[in-house]
Amino acid sequence: MKNQKSSKSESHVMSLRMDNEMYKELDELSKKYEVNKSQILKQAFEEWDSIKKHALEENLIIVGRPFLGKLLTHIEPQQIEELSKFTAKNLGAKIRFQLIDKDVNIEITRFLDFFIEGSGKKSFAWFNNISYKFTEDEDVILFGNHSVNHNFSLYVKGLLKHLILDLFDYQLREEDCRISTNTIHLFFEKL
Repeated sequence: MKNQKSSKSESHVMSLRMDNEMYKELDELSKKYEVNKSQILKQAFEEWDSIKKHALEENLIIVGRPFLGKLLTHIEPQQIEELSKFTAKNLGAKIRFQLIDKDVNIEITRFLDFFIEGSGKKSFAWFNNISYKFTEDEDVILFGNHSVNHNFSLYVKGLLKHLILDLFDYQLREEDCRISTNTIHLFFEKL
């Protein structure tokens, strides 16, 4: 009888042809992050595959930040609020459906970690930096910077305002929030 290995322990070696420019860029990344070239290529494929699958499942159109920024400059603040509310409603329904399907109760910390991972530099790169912290009263302060524009800050503020209130009963305290052309500082009060 053959001794069969599980598919996770199987490994395959492949070769890849690339031009000099791409190889130099790969080499620079390898040195910068102190990671093998093969690990960078493997991670790049996994990220590409994940983004591609997500885009297909959700019927997404992936656009660059400059395009999104330009698009948002042509939208009035009231329309941005409506758009953020619409997005939050759809995301909230999807999150609920996935959680009910898996019979899981999600805590706000898990949601915030997921949001930060998905919107940070290592994923869709909405933000250059984004983080959160809890106050002594269990309120949440979320802050970050980006390179889009003021309307993008307004959109993210509205999106999180509706989504977090709907899913976790935390209300945005407007008087303690600040947004600018490249930053957000949002304060969510536990109800």
